Amino acid sequence: MVARNTWGARVGAALVAYAFVIALAPARPVAAFPVPSPVAAAPATAAAGATVYLPNVTRMLGGPDGWQTPFIVQNIGNTDTDLEISFYGFSDGSLVTQRHVSALRPGTSFADVPNNDTDLPANGQFAVVIVSTAAPVVSVVNEHQGTGDRAEALSYTGISSGATKVSLPYVAKDLDGWLTTFIIQNVGTAPAYVDVALMKTPVQLVNGVPVPSLHLTRRIEPGRSGFVDPRGEPSIGAGQYAATITADQPIAVVTNVHNDAPGVAAPRAYSYNGIADPGTKSFVPYLARNIDKIGRSSTLHVQNAGNKEAKPDLQFYRLGETVRLDIPDFRATTNDPIPPGAVASIDFGAENNFLDNMQTYTVTITGGTFAVLNATLTSGTALGFTAVSHPSAKLYLPNVTRQLGGFRGWTTPFFVQSAGASGATVRWYRFSDGRLVYTQTLGPFYDGRGVRVDPASIPQLSNDPQYAVVIESTSAPLGLAAIVLEYAEGGDSAMAYEAFIGSPSPLP
Repeated sequence: MVARNTWGARVGAALVAYAFVIALAPARPVAAFPVPSPVAAAPATAAAGATVYLPNVTRMLGGPDGWQTPFIVQNIGNTDTDLEISFYGFSDGSLVTQRHVSALRPGTSFADVPNNDTDLPANGQFAVVIVSTAAPVVSVVNEHQGTGDRAEALSYTGISSGATKVSLPYVAKDLDGWLTTFIIQNVGTAPAYVDVALMKTPVQLVNGVPVPSLHLTRRIEPGRSGFVDPRGEPSIGAGQYAATITADQPIAVVTNVHNDAPGVAAPRAYSYNGIADPGTKSFVPYLARNIDKIGRSSTLHVQNAGNKEAKPDLQFYRLGETVRLDIPDFRATTNDPIPPGAVASIDFGAENNFLDNMQTYTVTITGGTFAVLNATLTSGTALGFTAVSHPSAKLYLPNVTRQLGGFRGWTTPFFVQSAGASGATVRWYRFSDGRLVYTQTLGPFYDGRGVRVDPASIPQLSNDPQYAVVIESTSAPLGLAAIVLEYAEGGDSAMAYEAFIGSPSPLP
């Protein structure tokens, strides 16, 4: 079946690039922090002796119920490693404190909760640098604000490398209350000259030719960041945009998406990293259409990150079904090709959508080089994640939980999609002692199809502990893709992050 062209479809949530300044606080100067050495590794993965950056870490920012950002670091190498974690203040870039973690074992994770760190000042905002001495590591940051019905939760992944081109499939200003701000960090060794090209959505055509993009420029010193807040850019009108950011030095972008002004009855927000390396086949391990009895539905934003027009070919598979092998249950494309830099959006919660209602799907996207974003919303929650364009035979999930904090606490189901792999082995390591507590097998798989793994349904796991998870293909080098959804009760307690790729070498 062919889907209608939905370039102008409303997503209900603005997807953007992440900001150092969270929520709707006024723009402020952004602190610089040291760059020990240039990094050229996979996004959010540090090579041995290299660095992972967490651009925004806070402790009670805005008050006791203000923004707090627990972060988790996982060893994705094959040997023990030490961590040196440095906190730099936003106001002047000075070193506030350091902590040392010894002998983090392969596959296991370490968690830091700034609200519990008495050596950090309250109402503080920090840039964090994590140096691993002997093995690659990855990190995910969870951002929380408020309590009860006004609780918000976001998640982003640490930065360890950059690219000279980054795509943002969704940028908004004053769009049904949604606003996006973004930070561009120079991870190179020389000043970066940055161009931000914003293309209005729907695409505006003159004699069949797209109207040229709106451009912003920034000059960013090594290790420093440039901040873009659409409210401070008169040339950016209200509405929806897609952004393409280019630079002459490697850059990284982290995004913040929020609809949480003081008068909003149900504040919502989420974060995601800018897309630096899109591929020719994208995997979306989770897509929702009116599920969970609360209308949870996804919108896909498919941005053409290539240099010529392209029509995406979307293939949909019902989650967990394998009887039709790799034959898609549904297939769709846009009616018209997408110009370079532009985006096509499909709202799967719409009444006239072609997919079956109250179903969960996996998706594959081919037909060009696309940067793909999934925004999944309800009337009171929002989460977002980017599609996987480079699957791996080994994946790492730094933080998986089951009723963390009590019956209403955090539980994190994850979704695993085959990128050719016929099965997978999942290992669960407990945070407290690094012990391997459970090993399970998933499959059989067929390319494009996937399964859901719910910690709450595994009797070998306990309530409240946190787990580090390692997923390995049973048919390496054929790969997998995965994402983690994080849920708790109350307000906007929903967020997501993408699995990290790792070395195919076996764990010791």
